[in-house]
Amino acid sequence: MARDKWGYLTLNDENIFTILTELAAVENPSFVEKRMIEMLSNWYHGDVGSIDKDHNFLWDWEGGTIGKASGMDWDGVEEDILQRAVQNGYKP
Repeated sequence: MARDKWGYLTLNDENIFTILTELAAVENPSFVEKRMIEMLSNWYHGDVGSIDKDHNFLWDWEGGTIGKASGMDWDGVEEDILQRAVQNGYKP
């Protein structure tokens, strides 16, 4: 897990809805924007099983060189998302 986080947003309903609202306003969404909508929808519903792969998809797309994910950091997940994830069988 990362010791330092850059450009980090807490994973919570408010942030998910804000980003989804912005993405919904895009007239012709790109593949990446469509993928982001899919990721955010999954996370909202507590489906966080591929969150590290989702992070790495965006990390690769942005040309990341430091900070590739190798697992789930539950410290950045708010209680509402965490509860839905646990209901889906994930163990923090």
